[in-house]
Amino acid sequence: MNNKKSKAVGLIYNDHFQNFKTYQTPKAQLIIADIPYNLGNNAYASNPAWYEDGDNKNGESDLAGKEFFDTDKNFKPAEFMHFCSKMLKKEPKAKGQSPAMIVFCAFDQQMYLIELAKKNTD
Repeated sequence: MNNKKSKAVGLIYNDHFQNFKTYQTPKAQLIIADIPYNLGNNAYASNPAWYEDGDNKNGESDLAGKEFFDTDKNFKPAEFMHFCSKMLKKEPKAKGQSPAMIVFCAFDQQMYLIELAKKNTD
């Protein structure tokens, strides 16, 4: 029986994926992403924060008509999937080392993202 302990290392970045070079990030075994839905300036539309004190009777807050992130207006899923295909480790021969992605998305984005993923596999 092997009694060696392995040390897991995880890095979390809250930044645009195009800035990855600034972090000198090594290739990953797992990428987890919650991609934007390109809501643009309607990002807070279903959120009480759109209104003063969360009540539409009070009028709009400073967040009304704002985006959550700069990518909410121009996120490019194809570019993101290509990035991920380059950042994931290659398929190894060793057991338990396969690369994977977990992508959180809107229901109607699923098939499009699956097709993009198929196009970006080597």
